[in-house]
Amino acid sequence: RLYILVDELKPLATRTFTLTWDRKKAPRTASDLEVKSKGGRVEITTSRTGLRLPLGERTFAEPVAGRDAPVPLQAMRLGSSAWAGGSALAGEVRVTKWSAQMTDSGPAFARVVLLYTFADGNVLTLTAPVAAGDTGARWDIAVQKDLPDMAVEFRLPPVPGVKQAVLPKGYGQWARDRKLPVTPSSEPFCFLSPDTS
Repeated sequence: RLYILVDELKPLATRTFTLTWDRKKAPRTASDLEVKSKGGRVEITTSRTGLRLPLGERTFAEPVAGRDAPVPLQAMRLGSSAWAGGSALAGEVRVTKWSAQMTDSGPAFARVVLLYTFADGNVLTLTAPVAAGDTGARWDIAVQKDLPDMAVEFRLPPVPGVKQAVLPKGYGQWARDRKLPVTPSSEPFCFLSPDTS
């Protein structure tokens, strides 16, 4: 597999890349991406942001409520600030199995894939990729069947000077700008309800 990260590509511009090889070892390129695993977690950081995610797997003898299953995001940070925030699974779901595996670990990007298997056989897949130089993570969420009564709650750390966040527009009847004020609260910043689209 070959991954190419481009610093900037202006609208309607084109860049061409040619893959070549020879017997000499290629020099390692500089990257601000760091991956540190210890115990049952991994910290993926760049010079601008960081994610702390769980690693491992667990099968429950009896299905547990989503809130009692391992969380997808343990904490995050901006720059070199303190780790804060987190996440939770909310709603009426029962988890029978959970796993979190690092599938890529740099130098261009790192990625962790989390799987939650529910009592009804449905599977929730959360993917958290972080690229070198990134300022955040782009979560990918997929399920076999929609889960309108379930949500992934993200609690973001306080960010000095940030007063507003813009969420994705959505589709169809939900296609609108979503600008939220960022205010200190014990409530989650946003909920993502997994669906097949």
